[in-house]
Amino acid sequence: MSKHLYYIYGGLFLLFFSETLLWLSIDISDFLLPILLANSFILFGLALYDTSLCFNLVILILPVKNILLKYEVGIVTFNIYMAGIFGLFIAYIIKATMRFSLMFDVKSADKLLFLFAVYSLSFFFVSPDYLISGYVFLHSVFIPLCGYVIVRYCLDSKEKYDVFRWHFLISVFILAVATIVIYFTQGGRTLSVFGTNALKSASYFVLAFLLMFNSFDKKKFICSCVYLFAFILCLCRVYLFNMILLPMYFLVLKHFKVRSFVLGIIIITFSFTLLTISLYDPIEYANITRKYYKTSGAERKRIAESSDRLTNIDHWKISYYGLAGMWRHELATFSKRPFVGKGIGNTDIRGVTSSHNLHVQLLCYEGVLGWLLFHFFFFASFKFVQFSNHKLSHDFKSVILVAVMIYMNGTTNGLFHGDFNYFLFILLALIQNMGSYQLSYGTHLKSKA
Repeated sequence: MSKHLYYIYGGLFLLFFSETLLWLSIDISDFLLPILLANSFILFGLALYDTSLCFNLVILILPVKNILLKYEVGIVTFNIYMAGIFGLFIAYIIKATMRFSLMFDVKSADKLLFLFAVYSLSFFFVSPDYLISGYVFLHSVFIPLCGYVIVRYCLDSKEKYDVFRWHFLISVFILAVATIVIYFTQGGRTLSVFGTNALKSASYFVLAFLLMFNSFDKKKFICSCVYLFAFILCLCRVYLFNMILLPMYFLVLKHFKVRSFVLGIIIITFSFTLLTISLYDPIEYANITRKYYKTSGAERKRIAESSDRLTNIDHWKISYYGLAGMWRHELATFSKRPFVGKGIGNTDIRGVTSSHNLHVQLLCYEGVLGWLLFHFFFFASFKFVQFSNHKLSHDFKSVILVAVMIYMNGTTNGLFHGDFNYFLFILLALIQNMGSYQLSYGTHLKSKA
């Protein structure tokens, strides 16, 4: 084992030791900020010394980032993952400035993402609520942008991808085991694990499962079963639906170009959004709501956190009509400023910071222009995927499919709240690297298209 790996695991030990003190009810709140700042400087120094080493450490803590040394300032939560990403990004800027080069081959998707980020940031200066706009921009655009740039810079060879893959699988395996244990010890309920909610955990599990489910090796098969079981226990309806359709997706990828597949997904999700809004009946929603809220709050919570959320018809109806009503209201306000939107993070629904639909969010926040910029970037991320798809590695297809699944999940859960974009942007950067630098097990994938 490389001596550098000992530094990684030593750093992780210190992080988990600090968290253990909190779990044991040993009050270290007065020292939490200094500890977080100290770790931030250590990660920054490590990023300057060995960027790839620091990157792999950050990937190890990605699935558990919401619990390790979490420090809240108002509505903004800082954690060790953010510290690592910021440290890596600043180190990258310093190195790029010293070399007068971006240090990776800039593609059209990179330029479009930069334009989208600048466009999103411009709303901060005209927003009626600087706090909300700044919070949404930080978590939904800037941190994902930092992660995207770091992946584009760090994973420039198959060897580095293999190290990244190993660290990711190890970290997610720990999360999967914890998810299974907590599910059965908490009465069969889907709960937050290590500060990561079920939806976000499912995103990690499905990629880990697909990466491992490519061999008849006994150990790999057992690991893939653990990932799959944990994924199922997350009880995420959109992801489970996509998992059922997964064989069809692989078949489509075998006969159609990736960009045609991605374009079809964009059209389907947008059409679903418009169809849902058009079918919304406020009277029917009022009747369903009246019936649903006759049950106790404890019972409603039990249904939402257990397998009953998959079979309870009333729960499906209240979710569907609730989303449809929210989307309809938001698009009605979008019509007042259709080209530039109301500004990132701004909504007309009191107490609601997300409309739980990526199309509605983009149109309301940033108008038609913002919607187009984001989707041009998303589509361009697949530009360098050569399609003779039978030549693509299983890993490459897996990363593509999970990126598309996260996008589809955004149709009912949104992208511009929480940290769904963290993982999506990492995958989009990885797709470009795998296509451009032949990370896909030596297969030549670069396209002239």
